[in-house]
Amino acid sequence: MPKTHPPRLLIREAWVFFCLGVSSCSLFRAAPVPPVQQPEGVFQDVSEELPPPVAPRNLRQDVVAEAEKYLGIPYIWAGKSPQSGFDCSGFTAYVLKQFGLSLSPSAREQARLGQAVPLDQVRPGDFLFFRNDRGEVFHVSLIRSRTGNALEVIHSVRGGVTKEDIRRSSWWMKHKMEARALLPMED
Repeated sequence: MPKTHPPRLLIREAWVFFCLGVSSCSLFRAAPVPPVQQPEGVFQDVSEELPPPVAPRNLRQDVVAEAEKYLGIPYIWAGKSPQSGFDCSGFTAYVLKQFGLSLSPSAREQARLGQAVPLDQVRPGDFLFFRNDRGEVFHVSLIRSRTGNALEVIHSVRGGVTKEDIRRSSWWMKHKMEARALLPMED
């Protein structure tokens, strides 16, 4: 029988993190009224495990700045840390973990989270997923910026963690792309 974990609820300043499991977390702006008290043991308090809170108004920019710290870290299949190297989804999971969000290190699982965003409306910190001709997710990137026709991402590829304007790459452009927002829509 698989090991189960109780749902986790954490309130940090104006943000509420709610995690049902390793690959299912949501981030919400806290309600202005105090939440209803839950019976003892319903939620697991993980405040000691998470890094200090980030100012919500800069969260997206802070996520991109965090991702940029790892530029040049080598690619390694199934890599999940700067010490060992990153694969694409290990990289995105590691970056968001620095902000208290626990994601699965699987691109397919990450593609099920958050909210779909049209490509012409992506914002820094959104995730960009790529699908093969069978419709399977095979890669994830973190949006760095979108200006004019440029769509710059930070991702871990064979050359390691790098910045790239994917619209200038015929290889990336031949694949189906979809974006998802895992961070709050407002600044």
